[in-house]
Amino acid sequence: MQTVQAVVLVLVLCVLIAATFYVMARYRDYAAKDWRDPESGVANFADLLAQGYITEEEYRKIVSTSHGDSIADRPDHSASGPRTERSS
Repeated sequence: MQTVQAVVLVLVLCVLIAATFYVMARYRDYAAKDWRDPESGVANFADLLAQGYITEEEYRKIVSTSHGDSIADRPDHSASGPRTERSS
């Protein structure tokens, strides 16, 4: 009987520790404002495109992956331009 009580106590302790870590992590992220605005990420990639660090094709791939839609569907970006493929 004491073994069962010990196992239950250890399980309850593990659940409490996991819940404490979860709550602390959520509060820390909220207090530190560690999250990013998804639109700011796309704006950063638009800057990289404008500066020539990435190609139009790479930019389209990033935007379509991050939003789940095609860049041609977005009114604020042009889907025209040369389509060149770079090898890594």
